[in-house]
Amino acid sequence: MAGAAPSFSEVHVLRTLLMLRKKHGRKRLTDSLDLGEGSIRTILKKLKTHGLIESDEYGQKLSAKGKRYLKKYLDKFDAPEKFSSTDLDGKQVLCVVHDASKRVRSGVMERDTAIKSGANGALILTFNKKLKFPNKDVNLEDYEDLNSKLKGKKFRNGDVVVIGFADNYANAENGAVAIVLGLLG
Repeated sequence: MAGAAPSFSEVHVLRTLLMLRKKHGRKRLTDSLDLGEGSIRTILKKLKTHGLIESDEYGQKLSAKGKRYLKKYLDKFDAPEKFSSTDLDGKQVLCVVHDASKRVRSGVMERDTAIKSGANGALILTFNKKLKFPNKDVNLEDYEDLNSKLKGKKFRNGDVVVIGFADNYANAENGAVAIVLGLLG
């Protein structure tokens, strides 16, 4: 009798590749990605079949081919990073997508994408000479802590700042990365 089908998405595969920039074992991947061991095994098997990772008794890491593959993504967005603002709830993860501001409308569709991926929500900001909400009725200056923490970061015209938030970092990152993938098409 066959077991349950693995339950993972493109988001989990990209997050796995991002993690494997450094060597990690299956247990660490399972915990960080908040996936079952069967799903992790399936992801690793697929990545190895495509020559994107290499394994030894200490874990897995990106192969040279995997590094080139991931670089194509990282030329288009900055890897997720933990973020913290008292203006948002829960655990927070920030990603910056380059040259994508024209693909954002109100930010509502992007937020819904994050929620479908397990996040509680997401905040979307665009940068064109200054950082702002896509909805012109909302002013970033009204969010003092968020505004001050983002002022220290460097953005380029056309960048989209995505902050996913959830009860845990795995779901916050799932939400942010799902939006990134949506904006990249």
